[in-house]
Amino acid sequence: MNDKNIDFYRKINIDKFKEIARLIGLDTKVDIDLIYPYIQSSKTLVELGAGYGRVIGALSEKKFEGQIIAFERSPELMGYLKTQFKDKSFDQKLTLVESDFKHFSLPSKADAVLWLWSGFLELSESEQAASVKHIAENLTPNGVLVIEIPVEVKHIGTRTDHQRIKVETDWGTMDAYMPRYEELLMYAEMAGFEGVERIDYATATHLKRSIYVFRK
Repeated sequence: MNDKNIDFYRKINIDKFKEIARLIGLDTKVDIDLIYPYIQSSKTLVELGAGYGRVIGALSEKKFEGQIIAFERSPELMGYLKTQFKDKSFDQKLTLVESDFKHFSLPSKADAVLWLWSGFLELSESEQAASVKHIAENLTPNGVLVIEIPVEVKHIGTRTDHQRIKVETDWGTMDAYMPRYEELLMYAEMAGFEGVERIDYATATHLKRSIYVFRK
């Protein structure tokens, strides 16, 4: 399903992307504050869907000491990332990969994988299950996978049923699937994770969202 959504990101304006982050309340990076205790000691951290660099910037501000491998499949967004982080001291810790993670295996295991701001929802049920398994195979024995998704949908996107979301904008359309908590637990069990911790929170714009920490 995510292959059909690529044009949405290839055509999105960077300022519009940042405006959406402000509307949702993720520009304050509250999600990074909440998950940082779980990832701060990671030697190798992977971000899936780096976008305009919101998470990379937040990790830089926190003086994160590990190596970061950031995946972004949109050539346009990748070009922006390279401009944003070029010739900065933090760049020495950063590897940018223009690829969809499902087509790529890491040269060595990661301690943490981040899939934030609803990116996980762009996969179908079968793609979600397969991706969690693929990530588990690329984690160290005590590694964590962090997935962040909304509890309520507002500002961008409408529900077509209880679990399916459609986003229609001037620059493109995107389909998404919101898994139930029970489905996430099933994905975790199928992939060999020991358990999943759920963190419910609200953004600065009062939107309810949830973070799921998968532990090996």
